[in-house]
Amino acid sequence: MTELSSVGIVWLTLSVLAALGASSGFFLPYWLHGTYPPSPPPPPPRPSPTPSAPVPAPHVPPLNAPPSSTNLPPPTPVFLGIFRRCNYPRLVLSSSNSDQSDIDGKRRRRSRSDDDDNDNDNINDVVDGGGVISSGREGGVGRRQLGGGGGGGGGVGVGAVDLGPPRVEMVRECGRYTRFADIPSVWWQMGTVICGVGSAVALLVAMAGGWALCVRYVMTKGTAKVAALLQLLAGLLIGGGVALYPLGWDSQEVRQVCGPSASAFRLGNCELFWAFYLTASSGGLTLLCSILALCAPSSKADYT
Repeated sequence: MTELSSVGIVWLTLSVLAALGASSGFFLPYWLHGTYPPSPPPPPPRPSPTPSAPVPAPHVPPLNAPPSSTNLPPPTPVFLGIFRRCNYPRLVLSSSNSDQSDIDGKRRRRSRSDDDDNDNDNINDVVDGGGVISSGREGGVGRRQLGGGGGGGGGVGVGAVDLGPPRVEMVRECGRYTRFADIPSVWWQMGTVICGVGSAVALLVAMAGGWALCVRYVMTKGTAKVAALLQLLAGLLIGGGVALYPLGWDSQEVRQVCGPSASAFRLGNCELFWAFYLTASSGGLTLLCSILALCAPSSKADYT
């Protein structure tokens, strides 16, 4: 026998939707959408030339112009959440095919000689695209450093092999930051804790409300007041975490994606994505449920 009124059924339905929406939006990294390299701002409109002024000829670079020292990948979509991200760049040393055989040979010889002494020294070394990189993560999801050199830095000694200019490639995967301290902004760190606690409280109230459908003495006037207070707290926490998110837009990772013009409450060349709106709307819906919870018990549930 249910102890929920008709308003209580609506309250329970909205509570479950709000809790699932807040938890999903909090976990998913689709809060901010940008590209790497960041899209350049649109050029200012060119004034129309007057008849008396000559039209300048377009600048054409010479055919033998030297290439750039760092080869950037084509623009790739990047998504940043409050504690997770999708797609990140890494530097890779490039080399010719002839140098690649020297790298592989020296890597195998060193691997055999150091197998017994230093099993863990080079476990993270990877030869990718003709270059030696270190897969150790520092300060972010899968961000990788160059690991060349023959010293004790975890790289594979390649001697005097000319690796050529580095290039940037995009790793297309999603994940959380390796450590809590690696979240690029202290505001995002605070928002992660606040929004996570609020989502957990919203889920707890929604689960407890589900018991009122089949268990007596669950939804009374007293427990309805407690549920209303908890949902009020959860809604404020979720909204607070969402409100702290724009304060972290001045971090280096956001500027790498949104351009140098990005700052607190200024997106630059990025745009807010659907998970941000899902989390924010779920926080508002949780606040609405805190009001409906006071009318959730049926008239028969007058015991406390």
